[in-house]
Amino acid sequence: MKFTCIAVDDDQANLELLSDYLASLGNYQLLKSFLDPIQALKYLNSCKQIDFIFMDIEMPKMSGLELSKIVRSKTHHLIITSGHPQYAVEAFEVDADAYLLKPFSLGRFALVLDRITSQTRHVMERENYEENDFFFIKNKNEKSNLVKVKFDEIIAMESIQNYVSI
Repeated sequence: MKFTCIAVDDDQANLELLSDYLASLGNYQLLKSFLDPIQALKYLNSCKQIDFIFMDIEMPKMSGLELSKIVRSKTHHLIITSGHPQYAVEAFEVDADAYLLKPFSLGRFALVLDRITSQTRHVMERENYEENDFFFIKNKNEKSNLVKVKFDEIIAMESIQNYVSI
């Protein structure tokens, strides 16, 4: 599975480093990177859902926190990348999935992405499990009718010789 990514940072060197890190990890595709948060906003308003947005905080015209509030619904995962530790609390107030303090290593970057994608896989597995979290039984009172029973709706079961009550 390839994850789609967007990066917004007013420093070209940071965008290039992020692009290199994503390329080295393999299963991430950087669709676009933006030096201007206004251009990023225009792009995100016109595109479909993105898997990851990497967002710097201190940028001209609009801060990354302001932009994050606007575009948070456009991404599954928001990762704040900043050189300023004092914004960490505010980053999580905009529902960021992670806060990477610059400069960060490839190892730290990979660890954060692995943690996030692992959580995503667990949620997807759980949703798949919940889709199949039932069974059918034959209703004695209604001939040939099957009743769908969800496991989480069962309160008690009782067996009396050849009969089962659920």
